[in-house]
Parts: sequence; structure tokens; C-alpha cells
Amino acid sequence: MLTTSEMAGLICLRCKELGIPEVYQTDNLPDTGEIAAERVVVIPKGESDGTKWRKTPIEVNVLTPNVQTRYLDIPRLIEIERAVRQLFKGVTCGQDDEGRAWRYHLTAVTRINSTQLRGIDILKLWHFDPTAVSADLTPEALATLLKGEKVTEVKNVHQDTWNIEEGEASQDSYKNQLTGSVYRMGAKTMGDITIAFTIGQYDYETKQLLLGGDLIKDGEDNVVGWKRARGIVEIKRGVIALTEDGVYIVAPYCNFSAREQNQDGAIGLGVSATVLEPLSEGVHPEYWFDESAVKLS
Repeated sequence: MLTTSEMAGLICLRCKELGIPEVYQTDNLPDTGEIAAERVVVIPKGESDGTKWRKTPIEVNVLTPNVQTRYLDIPRLIEIERAVRQLFKGVTCGQDDEGRAWRYHLTAVTRINSTQLRGIDILKLWHFDPTAVSADLTPEALATLLKGEKVTEVKNVHQDTWNIEEGEASQDSYKNQLTGSVYRMGAKTMGDITIAFTIGQYDYETKQLLLGGDLIKDGEDNVVGWKRARGIVEIKRGVIALTEDGVYIVAPYCNFSAREQNQDGAIGLGVSATVLEPLSEGVHPEYWFDESAVKLS
């Protein structure tokens, strides 16, 4: 049976496949002062009886310095984290040269902890019944919502279709004809906030939830199809997104405009959700929360 430090050595070998120039264990980490190149550091934890084979944490820390700005290169870090997830996806096992078995399983990859908000990409996505939010949303209320039954998780977002975009506000200006300068502004109209994504894999129930219409059943419970509604369908849902850099973005009340959409040869469900003013007094149109503030356990 391999020890924790020996397992860390195997993980180091796998991490070299990422193409990062510097891969170290803590026992051979050079004292080079300021880090100027991308680096992976594998940190085995102390061993104790009964910890071998299972529940023995080994940290894999990824550093991606930007030499010009001297800050983390956040997009590059997320790119590497994705590669790490793929590299250690599922359970990997085998034998070393001495015939000893080994096994490891990825349980988590630590995301960025930064006070600089970026809202990078998408990690998880949900939509929900807007009646679930009837008062000003708090991190605690969001955690309760995520653990409840009114939330539906989107398991598949087709590549490069996720986006949040706020339109530019419009406002007329009026000039003083004597001077040619603007002397007052008219009423301002705020731009629409639109959340867009395409679901690449879905079932008939999802199709009905987002497009309306009716399920076709063979008997009482066996769903075998879907039929589109006649006329106009209005769908109102809320949206929760968790970004790669650990920010929950919540729009409690949105108008969902969904359609069948071709994506790389397959028919996806394209969703354009326009953020609306919530019906419940005290609820705001959009919230951002640090992931660390939303306690799910």
C-alpha cells in the first residue's frame, strides 16, 4: 500500500501532463523568492492510522503569476483548474513498478478568493419558481432556496453560450441654443439586463417548463413526448448563477424567452431571460453574493 507522500509523487507526475514548467512537492520546493513562472505545488498532509487509501487529503496548488502586472493571471488560472479537473476526473487507479496498488479521487478544486469582482464564466446554473423569493434576499435565504424543491439545476450549458449583458442606458440631452452646450438632461431609460444560455441536453419536462406546452404520456406516468402550446406562452422564472471565481449572481424575477436553437448540429434550448422588476416589495432585481457567505452545509 502506498503512503500519502508516495501518492503525492504520483500526482506530481500526472500534473506534468499539464505542460506547466514547474511542478514540485513541498519537500523539494526551491526557495526562489518571488515566483515568476507558472507553478504547481503538491502538498501531502500528515498521515495517521486508518487514513491510507481513503480520506487522505493531498492539496494541489496552482500559481499563475502575471510578470507584467505582478498579479494573478485569473483567466489562465481558471483554464488550468479546468484541465486539472479533467486530468483527475473520476477515480483513477493502477499499480507502480513494485506492484503496489494506488488510487485517488478528486473531491474539490479550490477556486479563487479575491476581493476584485470579475464574474468569470459559469460554474453552476439554476432557475427557479419566482414565488420562492418574497422578501429581500440574503446569503442565508439563498442557501435555503438552493437546498429547497423550487430550484432546478441546469446540468448542461452548451459551450460559449452563457452571458450576462446590460444594455446601455439612454437619455436625451438638450442644448442651450445660444452657447451650443448641454444645459439639461431628459428622463433616463435604463438598459435591459439579459441573461442568455443554451441547454445542450434536456428532457421533455425541461422543454415543457421553459417552452410551455404539454407532456405526452403513455399511461399515467410514462412521458413519451411533448407538444407545443397554441398561441403565446409567458414564462417567468428566477435565475441563480455561480461563477468560476466564486460569485453567486441572482435575478429573482425574469421573463424567459426560450426557443429551439441549432448549436453545432444539435437542437438546444436557447434561453434569453430579461431581468424584470420583482412583484414583491423589498425584492431587488439583481443580487451578487460571495460564495463564502452562502453556507450550504
